[in-house]
Parts: sequence; C-alpha cells; structure tokens
Amino acid sequence: MSEMTLRNNSGIRYALGIDGGGTKTALMLTDADGTVCRTLTVDGCNPMDIGFARTVKLLRNAIDEICEEIPMSEIAMFAGIAGGGSASARKELNDFFSIFEFGAFDNQGDTYNILEAALDGRDGISVIIGTGICVQARSGENLYRVGGWGYFVDRGGSGFNLGRDALDAYYSAYDGSGEETLLTSLIEEQTQCTPEELVGKIYAGGKTFVASFAPLVSEAARQGDSIAHSILERNTDCIARVILAAAKHFIAGEEPIPVVLCGGLSHDAEIVAGVKEKLASHPRLSTECLTREPVEGAVMLAKKLGGL
Repeated sequence: MSEMTLRNNSGIRYALGIDGGGTKTALMLTDADGTVCRTLTVDGCNPMDIGFARTVKLLRNAIDEICEEIPMSEIAMFAGIAGGGSASARKELNDFFSIFEFGAFDNQGDTYNILEAALDGRDGISVIIGTGICVQARSGENLYRVGGWGYFVDRGGSGFNLGRDALDAYYSAYDGSGEETLLTSLIEEQTQCTPEELVGKIYAGGKTFVASFAPLVSEAARQGDSIAHSILERNTDCIARVILAAAKHFIAGEEPIPVVLCGGLSHDAEIVAGVKEKLASHPRLSTECLTREPVEGAVMLAKKLGGL
C-alpha cells in the first residue's frame, strides 16, 4: 500500500469496493458495520479491452452514482480492476482515483478482490476461471501469480479458450475437416445465423463473445458428445496444471492448502468436477468454490484501508 493512497481516515464512515472485470464492473458501498447501503453493476472496465479513456469514464460515472450525496472524505475505497495490476496501469488508475479525494483508497488487479473474498487472510490459492484465467497463491507475506497473461498467451482453461475450442469444432464439422458434433446444433440455436454470418460476429464481438459459447461445451458433454468431452478434458487439464504449479510455492507440511475456484466457470458443474478429479491425488489441496462475490473482497480491503 503506497502512502500516497492514504489520507486522514479519522472521519471514514463508509467502505466502497469495486470489482472491475472484462464483462461487468460491480460496486458495493457499505457502512462501518458492514451493512450494504448501495450496489451498482455496469459494463466491464478492463483497460486492456476498452482503453484507458473509456475505463475512467465508466468508473467516474459509476462512482459518482453510487456515492451520490456522501462526502468522499467519509469513504474508504478499494478497486480491483482486471488489466489494472501492472505497475503502469496501477499508477494511471491510482492517479485517476486520487481526484475523488476519498478518505483512503488503493487499487490493484482484480485478483486481490478474489484473494480477500476467497481466503479472508488465510494462506491458499485463488483460481479465477471466467472469460480469462488467473491463479494466485498467498503464502505468508508472499504472493505468486500463475497464468493470467491474456488470451493471446494462456493455453487453456478460460471461457475464451472453451468458446474458441467450441467454435473450432463447429467450423471443422461444417467444412468437413473435423468430426460431427452436437456443438453444431447448440451453436446454431444460440446464434440463429449461418456459419458465414457468425464469422463477422465473432471478430466484432471479440473475446467476450467467444467466451459466451463456453457453457455449450458442458451442455454437449452432458449429452454424451465426444468432441465436447475432449474439449473439457483439455481445458480442465490446463486449469489443474496452473493450480499444481501454484501449489509448489507452499513449504512441505501436512496442513490442507485451500484452493478456491471463482468466476463464471466455477458455477459449471462439469468443469468443477473435472478440476477436482485432476487434483484429487495431491495430498494437501482442498478445493472449494467461492461463496462470496468478488466485490465483497474489495469491500473487505476498503474496510481495512479505512480502519473500519
């Protein structure tokens, strides 16, 4: 926490948490006792996706709306923003947040929200499996990141990866270079357009649109489609691989290491079951799904900043 993010926090009465993702941005304002005063959900604000100018415009409007008629000096704010964890992005966002003159504030990447919501100060591993994938391990004072280098780099395990694999199977079946698959009918039902029309929508919609096809993989697998099953196997292998890499950062011992899955794919029973199966042989990993919303983690961090 840098000193420039902290002001006189003696008059702080509220905590504002911001969880900015690629698909949506969630804001939650609570009082000192933790009672939720206001919530707000707006579009995604990842500056890597929409550019810094659009990010700050979206955040400015959202903050003004949720904090209406409350003095900013009475608010401690923490923002965890996807795409905002690098040194340069964090500095730019920190400079932006400083204009509000919060009583106390800080910002980091969105994985900090997840770590706090999932582990609440414990050591362990948080696993974001949404549009993208990112794993963080916390061991004592140390944080380690595995994966989450962006959809051009990450090998698999994300909604984008699953959606891309589904589309690859769809077009391979269409042009005869691959096997027939139930994904064909599921994708046609969802898009209501021809393969040629769909190409334009894919490139216009980008990674979020591609990720929208991820749930169809599990649906097809549940109906016995072998192609979909193979896609699930490959992607759950990728998720397990980065978790096992993160587990190497923990010293030898016998105590369990909590692994908390979160993000949209953590609600997919097929994916969760596949990941748990692949981690079952590790003697210390204990896998669970996040029960809090990531924005609650941001609020928890804001409360710590404000001494609430």
